[in-house]
Amino acid sequence: MGIAYQFFQILSAVVRFIVHWPLSLFYCRKGRVVPPIKNQLLLKSATQLAREIRSGKLLNSASLAVSYYPRTGHPPHPGQPPELKSADVVQVYIDRIQEVDSCINATVDRCFQEALKEAKEADLLVASGKYTEEQLMDEKPLLGVPISVKMLLLVKGKYIK
Repeated sequence: MGIAYQFFQILSAVVRFIVHWPLSLFYCRKGRVVPPIKNQLLLKSATQLAREIRSGKLLNSASLAVSYYPRTGHPPHPGQPPELKSADVVQVYIDRIQEVDSCINATVDRCFQEALKEAKEADLLVASGKYTEEQLMDEKPLLGVPISVKMLLLVKGKYIK
């Protein structure tokens, strides 16, 4: 058993070297590096974003960076708690997709204008007061949170290529 085991270990090492060496020459080029995340909104969970969109406020605003506010670069009313709108969150995600997609080629159908339109509708629904925060949480738990799905899923109004 010991000799057979050693033989197969040596054989395995030789085969790995023979296969690895030519493949490493073929694939030696460096891949593109995805740029680092600059906006802290991208690091928040979907449930946290949904909670903040429903309330209209950033709940953890102590460590805010200017990058939170894609349109103006600063809170709308200095000195007051910063507001968070679904349209702002969606715009941050769109900016990130455009920044990294050339490196990772992850999106096929970019419906950015539709996403922004739906985000503004979500903001209007939250601002209307038609629903309380609790009702929105129960009936529309992820209202205003951007989502990306694989092409294998059927999406209303979209075609399969």
